[in-house]
Amino acid sequence: MRLLLLCLLFATQIFGQDKADKIPTKIQKSIPDLTKHLTKGKFTQKDKAAAIYDWIIHNIDYDYDRLSSEKYFVGVNAKDILRSKTAICNGYVELMKAMLDEVKIENETVTGYVHDVAWSPGDLTLEILHAWLALKVDDEWMLCDPTWDAGYIGRLPIDRKEYSPKKYLVPLKMYKNELKKARVVEKREETELERKEDYEDKPKFKDKIGFISDPSTDFFLINTDTFLLDHLPLDPIWQLRSDYINIEEFAYSRDSLKMRLAENGGNSQDYESAISVFKSRDFLHQYIEKGEKGFEYNPYNPGIKALNYYNFMALIHNKQLQKYARGSQYEINESKYPFLKAINDTIIKYTKLYRTFEKDLFKNRKVFDKDKYNKSKAFDKNNIKYLKKIQSENENLINYIKSNDEQIKKNGDRLDVMKEKIEEDFPHAFNYSKPSDFKDDIVKLWKDSVKMQLDAITSIRDTLSAKRSNTSFNELLYDVRYLNYLLTVNSDFIQFKSYSNNEIIDEVDSLIDHYSSHAVMLYEDSLRTELVQKDVMGIIKQSTGYLRASKANFRQLEKEGRIDDARYYEAFMQSKMVEIIKVAEEIFGRSESFNDQLVPVLRNNPEIRSLLRLMEDQQDNKEEKNEFIEEQVEDGHSRTESLIERMQEDSKRWKSKYR
Repeated sequence: MRLLLLCLLFATQIFGQDKADKIPTKIQKSIPDLTKHLTKGKFTQKDKAAAIYDWIIHNIDYDYDRLSSEKYFVGVNAKDILRSKTAICNGYVELMKAMLDEVKIENETVTGYVHDVAWSPGDLTLEILHAWLALKVDDEWMLCDPTWDAGYIGRLPIDRKEYSPKKYLVPLKMYKNELKKARVVEKREETELERKEDYEDKPKFKDKIGFISDPSTDFFLINTDTFLLDHLPLDPIWQLRSDYINIEEFAYSRDSLKMRLAENGGNSQDYESAISVFKSRDFLHQYIEKGEKGFEYNPYNPGIKALNYYNFMALIHNKQLQKYARGSQYEINESKYPFLKAINDTIIKYTKLYRTFEKDLFKNRKVFDKDKYNKSKAFDKNNIKYLKKIQSENENLINYIKSNDEQIKKNGDRLDVMKEKIEEDFPHAFNYSKPSDFKDDIVKLWKDSVKMQLDAITSIRDTLSAKRSNTSFNELLYDVRYLNYLLTVNSDFIQFKSYSNNEIIDEVDSLIDHYSSHAVMLYEDSLRTELVQKDVMGIIKQSTGYLRASKANFRQLEKEGRIDDARYYEAFMQSKMVEIIKVAEEIFGRSESFNDQLVPVLRNNPEIRSLLRLMEDQQDNKEEKNEFIEEQVEDGHSRTESLIERMQEDSKRWKSKYR
């Protein structure tokens, strides 16, 4: 006969500080002595509880190996936990309870459900998975979870040095020749990029999963509603809310659950009075109440009633296990046989239901996890398409800018030829001043036409300047930088296999999709509109056409005797052409400068180059996480089946005893 406290949850990722084992070894072997040492000089209950909590999360490691074992978690002795400094959830809880008892802080262990590694929104959390603590600090019940604050289960990190740039014996200032210095700088930049990429390509984690100590106080006496986002007790009284949530609401997405917790759902309980009644019962009969109220609260899972009733029977029938009964005594005599027979009949009935429930749950879990993984793979496939597009469009844009530069140079040469011709034929056009006897009506038609071209090319200049002052290139750099951040963070989340981050991973995947598609749009559209287009030379061509037509018109007027000298008016038109050419040169000059800034960043940006690698890493990590989940689901199912067999064997024996 065994006391079976089912606790299959894995620890969670948190922040922390280094272990500090400066307490004498002798003191660390005794719960009373250690508690006294830790709480020395602490006067408030909160400070005492915090000191105990801090030591536990820094010094007790999660026993990950026990999760892969077929052995049951048979009771928990706080002294054994202190000696071994390893535990699973109920071990953390029992050690902290023992230490809180030493300083007379009222407390109670709480079992319940969590959003675990295999959970996603909409999935009803049905199994009893975890244990945490409720403690009364300054007359107020509060909650804490030392297991989740101790660290997390994930890939073990490789201890490696931080990246350091290559050092050169010859400093750049030693190169006097500027051309040679520029070549050296370019070569060193290329070398540095390659070294950084090689460093990033090296594995950061071992091919082994285990416990990573990472202590924090994220789940220590926090707001009870925040605690409820991840933890749901078997008995709703430990939600510490008058308006308690039901198990279906616990399956909401995080945002929806937050909204539910902020409103009145119509449920009502006096949890303070209910806790007093619960604690008035001895430890043994608390199991009966947890079985009754837990199943009433969650009728989906018959195992709740079967397990709690079974633990009651296991404790009263096994003297070795009675040390875990926290002082509760139960003398078996003939007058109690009818009650014990009824308890045992309940175990038999609900264990049969539990077996069916477990088979269905296991089957549904496998289908659910497979479907979830396939959807995630489809998402990744789409994101990879966009990230590949970013890299290809980056190369395309570099080549486009290169051809744009070449075209700018050609156009600049053409403008120089035009200016030379104007200067040769009409030298005063570059500093033109209209004579007093100038007849405006002669040039009105042509003046207006050329003015339209000047306005058009000025508009191009001003539009380009406005776009570049708030360039979409900055948006692109932001997108790329944020994508690197998202991919890095998501990969880290995926590797933390110990708690439910599926909802976060899904949200990050959606963000990757959004920002990668936006970056592609910037490459294909927005950025190209900031580069010089053929419109500039189109305006030059159109203006030249007007000049030729006006020249012919002026010559005809001269021939007809309506004007004395056609060149008198041609000079005016050429001066207008000079104005247009100057604006075109200004556009080309600014564009060359803009392109010169763009190309080095596009060509040498390590964040652009790393996107695909990070995405492929994420895919690998998701595949590994999926394998991890499959393994844990299989192991959990195997353990539960063995547990059910043991419960049935023991209940058959008890049945014969109380027949």
